[in-house]
Amino acid sequence: MSDKPAADSVDDAAPLPPGAAGTAPVLEDSTAEKSVSEDPSGWATEWAAGLPGRPGFLIRRLHQIHVALFAEECGGFNVTPVQYSIMSAAALQPGLDQNELAVAVGVDRTTLANVAARLEARGLVRRERTPKDRRLKRVFLTPEGQALLESMARPAARAHQRTIEALSGAERQAFLDSLTRLVLAGNAYGRAPLRMG
Repeated sequence: MSDKPAADSVDDAAPLPPGAAGTAPVLEDSTAEKSVSEDPSGWATEWAAGLPGRPGFLIRRLHQIHVALFAEECGGFNVTPVQYSIMSAAALQPGLDQNELAVAVGVDRTTLANVAARLEARGLVRRERTPKDRRLKRVFLTPEGQALLESMARPAARAHQRTIEALSGAERQAFLDSLTRLVLAGNAYGRAPLRMG
């Protein structure tokens, strides 16, 4: 078995390079002030004609950007965004069983079990069978996992900050408020709905 960590889900896949199939190239000037007339290749004209009106495309692209920024900031820790989310949830609510933890972070149970097994193999979490149902396993951070999570706090925060740094302070709050409203409104449609509240 390879020591190289596998992606925990399709969401953890590395972003496609600019110009790859299914993506639009990234403008060098990301401030969106570059006019279409400065783009002799014409791709920006096609992009501007339709894709900005598709929230799914934009959300997916922004997620790819965030994953790339997370990898840049946190790559030295050998932890994926999904692993980081699971470790964070386990730190906030120690002893959740795997099903509860899957709901808490919005992943399916199979993904959660696989990720937890990898984290356990690295000594970052420990799993204990529950007394009432031996099929269920509760998840706890180990001291090593807690130390790693604390070491990652600032780099991970930088990745989140960089994801929205093109927005002003007021715009950032409005953006986060809007995303929260959309997630709350459509939560039941997700493959693995989040436990809200």
